Amino acid sequence: MKIDIFSHILPQRYKEALYEAAPPGFYLKDVIESLPTLFDLDHRFRIMDKFEGLMQVLTLSSPPVEHIADAKKAAELSSLANDEMAELVMKYPDKFPASRTTKIRQTRHHHLWSRASHLQAEYRWSPLLQSRQSDLFQLHL
Repeated sequence: MKIDIFSHILPQRYKEALYEAAPPGFYLKDVIESLPTLFDLDHRFRIMDKFEGLMQVLTLSSPPVEHIADAKKAAELSSLANDEMAELVMKYPDKFPASRTTKIRQTRHHHLWSRASHLQAEYRWSPLLQSRQSDLFQLHL
């Protein structure tokens, strides 16, 4: 068994909502569309099936939602992405044993978004991985 613990994805409904929320001329749309493994599960599965026992822990791809939308819309997009990744984990447990989800919390400066001080994110791994503020991950099988 091989587990890729940092496999990016843009679930289809989330991708559509992201495009709707993005400003005109969204700078990453052409890049996203050129990478079908981000959003096309059939394409992803064809590649995965070439490697026996490969599983992927899903993590949301760029762009960060706070760079696209205001605080309220960013929270809605984040929730949609989390829900859709959880659905994929439930539907395809032999392919996706877990997903990394991001919970956005608004600070008292909720109208200001910056990675440095005003956006606080908690990372949750479920069900196999657990990490907090670290690039080191432990796998429990």
